[in-house]
Amino acid sequence: MAGNATDAPKSSNTLPPNPNSAAGSVDLAILRAEVDDLKKHQPGWVARLGSYAGLIVAGITIIGAAWGAYRWFSSAPGISIFRNPTLEIHYSPRNKRIQLGFAFAIANYGDKDNIVEEITGSIERRLAGNPTSAYIHFSTLDFVCFVDNARVPIPFPLRKSLPSSMSCSASGELLDRARDQILTQSVQTFEVVFRGQGGTQSTISYCFDLPDDAISEISTSKQPMKRRFVYADCEQE
Repeated sequence: MAGNATDAPKSSNTLPPNPNSAAGSVDLAILRAEVDDLKKHQPGWVARLGSYAGLIVAGITIIGAAWGAYRWFSSAPGISIFRNPTLEIHYSPRNKRIQLGFAFAIANYGDKDNIVEEITGSIERRLAGNPTSAYIHFSTLDFVCFVDNARVPIPFPLRKSLPSSMSCSASGELLDRARDQILTQSVQTFEVVFRGQGGTQSTISYCFDLPDDAISEISTSKQPMKRRFVYADCEQE
């Protein structure tokens, strides 16, 4: 019986250390030492990780800002001109003025609204397919434009939209030198340049060759002369 009493199994459960006991005080001191060690070493790499995370967030922010700036700078207005091939020329011998009328469709296929700030033009002689220096120049003040019979002042807004139809005319004085040039039997080039914001522009060209009767009317007749020409683009000749 006494042997059975001494061989009885012992409980496997252990109680947590009592901090008031000597053993408990030792265990608590070890735990505090480990925490102090973590405080000494852990903040460095935690701070580094925080710095890395901050750099990543900053990098993402910079990339986002750069992309936004790229989208803003890369967006641009546009000018597209689709010309009608008909060109009308009027000449008044009384005041020696020539007027050229033309029609076209204009559109802005860019990313932003535009403003057509100026329209300029010129007439040149074409020799062997190459234009010489212009002998008649037209400034913005020489152009008059219409949309649906309503005059459009220059400059005028060009919003992002489908093409709209316009017609314009350019008029100027035909001085003696220019008169001699236009009366020669050679192909003449009438070029019109539309300029908008941000360096945008579009150019259209017409070619015409005055027949003998038109040359005679300009040189001798006192009656106004009117001719209509339908030609392909000069570049296609």
